[in-house]
Amino acid sequence: MLQTLVMLQTLVMLQTLVMLQTLVMLQTLVMLQTLVMLQTLVMLQTLVMLPALSMRTKQGLGSTSDGVQSSL
Repeated sequence: MLQTLVMLQTLVMLQTLVMLQTLVMLQTLVMLQTLVMLQTLVMLQTLVMLPALSMRTKQGLGSTSDGVQSSL
């Protein structure tokens, strides 16, 4: 009886450990996914902002000729 109890206890402990490990793995996966999503969002935002910024700086400087600006 004691042996079976010990076996059951070890099984339960192993199961809880596996469950905890999978939970941690899932959490890290979700965290990584959200980080990647945030990074891609930031990258997309900067990509969208870059042309507008370059156009603003070019217009602000006024050094470029009208022909170059119209081609852009």
